[in-house]
Amino acid sequence: MLNLQRVAQFVAVVEAGGFTAAAQSIQQTKAAISFNVRQLEAELGVSLLVRSTRRVALTQAGEVFYQRALQLLRESEALVEDVQGHHGGFSGELSI
Repeated sequence: MLNLQRVAQFVAVVEAGGFTAAAQSIQQTKAAISFNVRQLEAELGVSLLVRSTRRVALTQAGEVFYQRALQLLRESEALVEDVQGHHGGFSGELSI
């Protein structure tokens, strides 16, 4: 099963244009983000990014994954909002 935190970190790297900028934007260490993106790639069995000393670029698989990851993250946020919005706490009558 996908780890949503790793997916979100991958998206942050893509949107920031690199690991250092992503680390600053989401207040994580560069090493932690790099590790999590490598783990994500290992779990998927594909390279998502082409890394160079100055920048990162999406592979073809990375482009597909990025687009779907955006949808997945939006849906997960909507799910949390729906659940929290419909939870009014406990209600009813308690007899002791």
